[in-house]
Amino acid sequence: MAILGRASSEFSGEDWTLTIVLSAMAIECQLAWLFTKWNRIMLGLQRTPTDADEQAWENEWRDIRSIAKRVEKVSNLLTQRSFDDFIAQNNSLVKSLDAKYTNPASSHKEFFIQELFHRRNRIVHAGNIGSQKCEAAIALAVATTVWQILDAMDKTRAKALEASFQ
Repeated sequence: MAILGRASSEFSGEDWTLTIVLSAMAIECQLAWLFTKWNRIMLGLQRTPTDADEQAWENEWRDIRSIAKRVEKVSNLLTQRSFDDFIAQNNSLVKSLDAKYTNPASSHKEFFIQELFHRRNRIVHAGNIGSQKCEAAIALAVATTVWQILDAMDKTRAKALEASFQ
């Protein structure tokens, strides 16, 4: 959350390029954290996770090379559904974003990847540091929305776990 807050501060300070980079970084960090958190919780129901378990999760995460696959991995881990299926059943999570931005992509996931991670990749990998305010605004809005979606997924998983003990 601190990284997303920093992205917002950079937007206020009119650093459009850093806003985009930090927005993407916030989502990448949250995905990795949720992946590890829920692996730790689920294994913890059987035994205490070891350093070897932590290392195995880090290796597994590193082996998932694309952001699309990482999004799906976390979505399936937390909700037993694809990312877009979860959104379809929780449409209120994207309502404000859909009202503000046109989504030409085939899915919300693809829209998020295009507007956030493709923009970040152009900066980080191609050195394109001439970002505009409108690009930073959409990247920050997308990151905020994805954060809310991931939070809802996390809560869904927690409720399912709690229900399994009743």
